[in-house]
Amino acid sequence: MTGSRNKLPGVAVFWLLAIFAPLALGAPSLPATRPLFDWQPPQLRLSGDLASQAHAQIVPVEGQDFPQAWRIDLSQQPQEPYQVELACPIPFKLDQGESVLFSVWVRALGSPDADHQGHIGLVLEQSAVPNEKLLARQYDVSADWRRLDVATTVRHDFAAGGTQLCLRLGYLPQTLEVGGTQLRVFDSSVALADLPQTPYTYRGREADAPWRAAAERRIEQLRNAPLVVHVTDAAGQPIGGAKVQIRMQRHAFAFGCVYNDDHVISDSSDDQVYREHYLQLFNTGVDEWAMKWSHWAVPADRQKAMAALQWMHDHGIAVRGHNLVWPAWRHLPQDLRPLANDPAALGKRIDDHIRDEVGALAGQVIEWDVVNEPYLNNDLMHILGGDAMAGWYKLAHQVDPAPRLYLNEEHVPDSPPRDRRYDALYNQLLTLQKQGAPIGGIGMESHFQDTLTAPTDLLAVYDRFAKLGLPIRITELDIDSNDEQLQADYFRDFLIASFSHPQINGILLWGFWEGQHWRPDAALFRKDWSIKPNGQVWKDLVLRKWWTSADGATGADGRYSVRGFLGDYEVLVTAGQRSHTVKISLPHEGRDVDVALK
Repeated sequence: MTGSRNKLPGVAVFWLLAIFAPLALGAPSLPATRPLFDWQPPQLRLSGDLASQAHAQIVPVEGQDFPQAWRIDLSQQPQEPYQVELACPIPFKLDQGESVLFSVWVRALGSPDADHQGHIGLVLEQSAVPNEKLLARQYDVSADWRRLDVATTVRHDFAAGGTQLCLRLGYLPQTLEVGGTQLRVFDSSVALADLPQTPYTYRGREADAPWRAAAERRIEQLRNAPLVVHVTDAAGQPIGGAKVQIRMQRHAFAFGCVYNDDHVISDSSDDQVYREHYLQLFNTGVDEWAMKWSHWAVPADRQKAMAALQWMHDHGIAVRGHNLVWPAWRHLPQDLRPLANDPAALGKRIDDHIRDEVGALAGQVIEWDVVNEPYLNNDLMHILGGDAMAGWYKLAHQVDPAPRLYLNEEHVPDSPPRDRRYDALYNQLLTLQKQGAPIGGIGMESHFQDTLTAPTDLLAVYDRFAKLGLPIRITELDIDSNDEQLQADYFRDFLIASFSHPQINGILLWGFWEGQHWRPDAALFRKDWSIKPNGQVWKDLVLRKWWTSADGATGADGRYSVRGFLGDYEVLVTAGQRSHTVKISLPHEGRDVDVALK
């Protein structure tokens, strides 16, 4: 569509549905905008793969500025929220720099939630793959009508029909009423600050939240240990007043990040800065793409994987293997699919791949994601049977017994607490254990976008999976939000809650620089390498608060003691002209260090 948007033909105006509703619908005072059109409930359509599971009807509304609303009764929870939604294509273009305001009135008439609250997602997205999100937000809904407003700035141009509006409903069995939907467009002179935004936060954000104080106490108990330095002379007599410097060198906990092979092995100015920041911030890495089967099978990509891995090893970075089997056709080498009707040949190809990659990287990775995201990626299991997964773990362990073997799953713990994928993951892990698979850990990806799981709910998820007796690694963390303060606050609280739990053995980010991040808003550093508030959170916690550096002097008994975070240390002792340096590791049970100055 070209030309002015206020010259739309009648049919187009009709199909703008909810997109432009009158200011009479209780909207706050707004900057000047384009002509607004009445919302027409029939234009929203119930859609999604499992829309047939929901009953939807248009009902009258009293006491509101809109006379009708959709009532949707969803008796079963689908696997994904988008499988049941109200949606409509947007029949006009959106231009880069414009602001859009998505508004809706909603109330819950019933749900299994303890507080009888419902849940809804507001999404404006690209209408075709990859379905880029212009905005995405979720809210709890009570029995009273509530207006929700979400605004964002359009990042680039979208053609007419290139976007769609969605009201996502499939979060839990529930009955919702939805009315007064609006989508308004403002030119680039309108700042987001000039538009209404329904406050979006999370439970437990407040500064004096009790959960945080309890978590800090657990961190002190769980992640610290006593370190005692005994200083003596050549005759074994204690030296009082000796100066002691204790400097942490490496944390025992895995604070890591994905790495991009090209930035690791190339040599542009950004590549150099990328590597400098990586070494400063992280002690554990994971290859972003080149170790995945579809790339590993390409000689040039395999060579990149090996070169980047060597650089990591040369600089003291431990590396995870990611991943051996991502069991959906779209993630596998293309020549596998013709074997779908030959299970024996398909199984052999998978086994040959595991032997090849695990063998080639034996002794070079600390762990493997043997199976990646099986909840939605399970084409291979449909052909080979559910027992096939256990066989893959057994084979990987046979080839290289050293690495810890993980099952890595997406949308945990970033899904709402009631999401059925928690049950599916728990049951799958339990089954693997019963089948004798050498499963060694649980990988939780944690890609937060439009839901921020309350810290108390995070801890409840960890507690539940702790019953399996397996360590949990946060394998792919990012928080995709353009609200930088909210993003930083939640990042802080996610790190504190996770670090405080005894079952969590590491946290790895899925990117740190806007110039190389699948969700640029989630980065810790902007494209020009200026640090964002969430980046400062990482530095303040990981490199300062949770890092031990101490200076002191021995007492008359020749002892100096501190509590330090678990990890590797360098201890320098000086008395007069004599000095000695020792390198030690501090385990959970603590460490006594004897230093004899001769």
